[in-house]
Amino acid sequence: MPDNRSEILAEAHHSLPSKRHTVPNSQKLNVRVLTTLESLEMLRPAWDELLSQYPQASIFSTWEWLAPWWRAFGADQQLHVMAFEDMSSRLVGLAPLSISTQATLGKKWKVLRLMGDGSGDSDNLDVPVVPQYADDVATRLLQYLEEHPKTCHFCEFNTLPATSIIANRLILLLQEKCWSYFVHEKPTSCVALPSDWEVYLDQLSGKMRKDYKYSRGKLEKQANSRVYRCARYADLPGCLEALFELHQKRWQSAGEPGSFSSVGRRRFYQDLSAVLLERSQLEFWLLEIAGKIVAADYGFRYNDTVYALQSGYDLAYGAASPGFYLKATMLKALIESGVRHYSFLRGFTESKARWNAQLSHYLHIDFAPPRSMGAIYLRIRHGSRDGEEWLRAHLPKSTWKFLQDLKAHIRSRST
Repeated sequence: MPDNRSEILAEAHHSLPSKRHTVPNSQKLNVRVLTTLESLEMLRPAWDELLSQYPQASIFSTWEWLAPWWRAFGADQQLHVMAFEDMSSRLVGLAPLSISTQATLGKKWKVLRLMGDGSGDSDNLDVPVVPQYADDVATRLLQYLEEHPKTCHFCEFNTLPATSIIANRLILLLQEKCWSYFVHEKPTSCVALPSDWEVYLDQLSGKMRKDYKYSRGKLEKQANSRVYRCARYADLPGCLEALFELHQKRWQSAGEPGSFSSVGRRRFYQDLSAVLLERSQLEFWLLEIAGKIVAADYGFRYNDTVYALQSGYDLAYGAASPGFYLKATMLKALIESGVRHYSFLRGFTESKARWNAQLSHYLHIDFAPPRSMGAIYLRIRHGSRDGEEWLRAHLPKSTWKFLQDLKAHIRSRST
């Protein structure tokens, strides 16, 4: 998915309240750290139960998404999943995390991230909790990092939904404990679907309704035209190859490499699709004309939400808008099956807005313990003026020069 998102950068204490309820029970939570996929798999029954109790749960916090992702992209990272259990050993919170290493100016920085982050494939990453334990889990997470300072230099928690219970608790805690932290907002968008297709059509513009009528008329007149959902294992390899080819041709024609130029990403989709199909969560729709797939729309369902991930269409049929027609036909079927939200995930564009998608945002939280090297790094990376003034006044000249060189290096890499 090409990323054309704008970034809004702000330090969180300018906009968030400073008071929070002090929870005395966080010390009663036991923290188990899981470092292998095998040990994490043994947690699946308790993990599924936890997700059933978490209102903001999404496909991106499930074993079905994270395990295939880890097998495809986790080779250069270290698994560091934190399982929070109450006094009866019940799982009340799960932080699927991993440790990666960044090298800058000869120094290696250990970064704690949400598992699934880094490849550009995952959105809506989160720390699911039993809601009444949210304060305990957020408190215990920071306590763990204080007690184990060698775990990482700093943390990057990216693409947390704005409604994430832990994200909002964590920001308040970071402020209270005087940690160095920065919050970014990046756009996402979602369509709230009514229970009736005609009602939804009426919500769209007159031009959209006219375009739908035109493309439906053009394409349904084609010989042996059909729209279908990939629902059989035997069809999956061919459908995926069609998606890869259509997506690549579309983006390469625009001078972009395309997501599926990566062999690892193709394998990820193959692994993921088989898992989702087995659980009836795969929403992979195709438009076929005369036995040839001319458009593909790949997504997946979790509860009453479908997430749109990738799509492609045959440029030879571009005048008839096959991708547009496929999405409209798919949305009609999804509405009739009880889907009430259609998420476009990251970004907000005109093409998404015309489907009546509403703008929201993800939270990206970077944080590090106070007076740590990670805190210094984050303040320089985010251009915190007050942090620089304090450092210049208190650090030796040689150290200050090193940090200025570091700052210049970071800026040169971001341009």
